[in-house]
Amino acid sequence: MIIPDEMLDDVSNEISALTGIPVEPCTVLKDGFSGRGIRLADFARGKGIQVGLARTMSMSLAEVFPESSAGGLVRFIGRRAQDNPEIWRSAISSTDKNLSIITHINNEFYAPSDDPPDSRWSTLSLELTKTDIAKSKEQIVRSLTEVGSAAISSALACLFECDGDYTQFSSMHEALPEGASVKISVNRYERSPLNRQRCITYHGATCWVCEMDFGSVYGPLGRGYIQVHHLVPISQLGPNYLVDPIHDLIPLCSNCHSAVHFKNPPFSPQELRSLMNLAPKSVSPK
Repeated sequence: MIIPDEMLDDVSNEISALTGIPVEPCTVLKDGFSGRGIRLADFARGKGIQVGLARTMSMSLAEVFPESSAGGLVRFIGRRAQDNPEIWRSAISSTDKNLSIITHINNEFYAPSDDPPDSRWSTLSLELTKTDIAKSKEQIVRSLTEVGSAAISSALACLFECDGDYTQFSSMHEALPEGASVKISVNRYERSPLNRQRCITYHGATCWVCEMDFGSVYGPLGRGYIQVHHLVPISQLGPNYLVDPIHDLIPLCSNCHSAVHFKNPPFSPQELRSLMNLAPKSVSPK
């Protein structure tokens, strides 16, 4: 099934909200794939990454394709993966039993347990499939959003978790082919799209404290939007700490996220619920 434009607009908006990465609809024409998908909106045409999206009766598919002049970006991702192999292995591993990931680097297959190749990266492809039965438009959008957000955030995970803010990369497409490096000095834990996506996919896009759903309040404009809070203060984490997005992160609305930081160290989400006279509940996994 080729994704209709109206549905692709919804998927694109929800992927942007879920990952924090600006994406836009596009046409994808690559070997083995012809259809519609998304691309990194902040990169010049040809210098970023596309994700082709497709749907069958029982499966959603997302395929990551670097664009024609994105060799510098691929090499940069490769260098970050080589310097941080644990982050790379986590990025191409799935925490969803219905989601599978196939990775090829320099046209060779790599399993999630493999170290990234130490040679210069020239090609990168990720193929993600999610097995589910989706019949209504809402179900299909949700399924494509999950697989598409996992694809884009996995491809870029080493950039975020090693360097930080995605917006700093939007101007890198000009210098990257020349091998230039850029110094990023923002917090890597809260900026990671992979951690954000896995946290929200697991816990949902509803505030854990007040249970606000931006989609219910603001309609399509707010659907899928939520902020993510670190349960352990970042200042207490070591430089090599790998965040567990299910146990370490929790979704909070903007107001509750601000409120937990009214003191230092922050209020726990349970303490904030108590201050709001809301019934106690546990942060433990579902």
